[in-house]
Amino acid sequence: MEIEPDSLVEQRLRMVVECSILNWHLYIGGHLSQVEPMEAVQGDSIGVLAAVSTGSEVLRADVPHNHHLRDVLPQDRPGGGYRMIPSQWKMGNAFVFFPFNESYSVWSTYDCDANFLGWYVNLEMHSFL
Repeated sequence: MEIEPDSLVEQRLRMVVECSILNWHLYIGGHLSQVEPMEAVQGDSIGVLAAVSTGSEVLRADVPHNHHLRDVLPQDRPGGGYRMIPSQWKMGNAFVFFPFNESYSVWSTYDCDANFLGWYVNLEMHSFL
């Protein structure tokens, strides 16, 4: 797998692909909501394709009443954020494409029999550290 190191982002992404694990951190309004380890499946000069499986271990914000962080108004969130607790990915098997120098990712989800369930585009800022 060849990645041309034309930018710092691509150089950092090369390290992610070579390590084969991408730890996706979802921040909502500056607060950490979830940490999702994904397997880096393929990478090139366009971006990286990662995979996540139903039941894989994640960390998620321990929001009261089992709500999602996006359902809590920013002014109602604790200043230091919620504590992170172990959980499992329940959104289906997914392939996620993270393009270089773009502010989105594309998710396609599948059931356990590899039947296509749907796809969506997540508007996000990428930071590869």
